Amino acid sequence: MAPIQDPTLLAGITVLDLSRNLPGPATSLVLQQMGATVIKLEPPHGDDAKSMPMLYKALNSEKAIVTADFRTPEGIQILKDHAAKADVLIDGFRPGVMADMGCGYDTLKALNPRLVMCCITGY
Repeated sequence: MAPIQDPTLLAGITVLDLSRNLPGPATSLVLQQMGATVIKLEPPHGDDAKSMPMLYKALNSEKAIVTADFRTPEGIQILKDHAAKADVLIDGFRPGVMADMGCGYDTLKALNPRLVMCCITGY
């Protein structure tokens, strides 16, 4: 991959990263290297990639990490509050999980009409 030529290209853009392991965090890392601010929402136990500390640190060291338990109303509210202010949301859930949490496209788009959602999944 070619080096980022303009590290301010996405200055002022906020990315909300709900993904774990490799594909989503790598995507948000590239956006961060282009100047975006990345907020990573992790479950209480953290990203599963923490079992590989060097990988986790390489992908997430400069991101703001926020803990949210999406199985609770408080965790869902944290997600909605951040989504209301973000420009981009990246998730890596199975299809339908965001909607089941009450945070599907229509719900989040109503909170933030400019929000761009990117679902990265292997399913």
